[in-house]
Amino acid sequence: MGQSNNRQADVGANIVAIVWIVLMFLGVGWGIASSVFGIGAPKLDIVASAQRAEAGWNLSGRVLFRGAPVATADVWAVISDDRGNRLAPLGVTNLPAGGFQIDGIPASIGAGGSSGVVEATIHARARVELDDQNPGKLAWVEGRESLAMGEAGGTRWVELPLKATIPLFSIFFGSVVLALISFKAGSLGLKVQYYASVALALVLTAAMIIYISIGLRQVNLLGTKGEVVSLGFANIYHGTYVRDVEPEWLLSLTAPAPRMADGKPDPLVEGFGAPLWVLFVAVVGGGIFTVLIVMRGINEPVDFAKKEEVSHRVEEVVRHQFYILFSPVGAIFVYQLLVAGGMASRPISVALVALAAGVSLNLLLDKALAMIKSLFEGANKVSGEGSGSAGGS
Repeated sequence: MGQSNNRQADVGANIVAIVWIVLMFLGVGWGIASSVFGIGAPKLDIVASAQRAEAGWNLSGRVLFRGAPVATADVWAVISDDRGNRLAPLGVTNLPAGGFQIDGIPASIGAGGSSGVVEATIHARARVELDDQNPGKLAWVEGRESLAMGEAGGTRWVELPLKATIPLFSIFFGSVVLALISFKAGSLGLKVQYYASVALALVLTAAMIIYISIGLRQVNLLGTKGEVVSLGFANIYHGTYVRDVEPEWLLSLTAPAPRMADGKPDPLVEGFGAPLWVLFVAVVGGGIFTVLIVMRGINEPVDFAKKEEVSHRVEEVVRHQFYILFSPVGAIFVYQLLVAGGMASRPISVALVALAAGVSLNLLLDKALAMIKSLFEGANKVSGEGSGSAGGS
């Protein structure tokens, strides 16, 4: 009777694990596909430009939805300067074929006229047909575009869509939850736990490489020199950390230097960041470690009759996923060390170090974790011996 109950409980745990894994793979796949192929919530595209006027600025452009002009869009703009002053101009004129024009933007909106306009955020809202099969069904769709004004450029705030960030963290946390589920030795659930963890590590590595590749492409296509693209937690701008090295697109966790914000010609900047291509190479290096984990599973097959061995392998995979997720931060550390040592002037040297860093960072963090664990175990052992001797006396 007891064995029958245990068998039923094990079957139930296996079913729960398999359903959880299937749902997680579907969610992650949808998130990655929506980010890469643009599947998801529809939005309006705003194509706009700023022109100098006699007393300030004019904005003109067109509102599009899926490449077609939207003639009934409501358009408005918010103008801001570098001191935080904001203005919403009233002179908005709708033009044929989805066009619009915003007049009467002053050259300065601050007190005393000493601070010029640096950015215009254009908003649009319209009711459009989302489904060709239901031509009479309309829905509200919105769009937003930030436009730098003046020679100095400005800060373009880019909102990271949740569908682009959730898959990465859901893979990691899903792997953690999966690793916490206990299965009997030799059971189907234990096999699913191991193989799913390895598969999720491969998916996470591929997703990181795809996302950084898309970011490189988008920045090179849409980025403007002298402009700062802000992600909220990091900034992307054109410059260099090394003198006599051609400027390139940098990702920095610190705010851009004032001379970059002021549009000065000197591209040399200071801060905590690295070129975008260095982050890409580091993630590829981390991907090599993922392949090593797969090769180890092939050359040294797991004995599913030994639960402790499987648990150790799963722990190793989950720990590697954490390293992959934060490998761009490690790449920034390595690059800044190269800059401080005067060794970041040759791209081939930087690429080799970044590639090796993606692999070696896993090993270094593993050793650091083992060292910290041994220190805690030693401290607990000493504490236990001390309390025991005190009790004996």
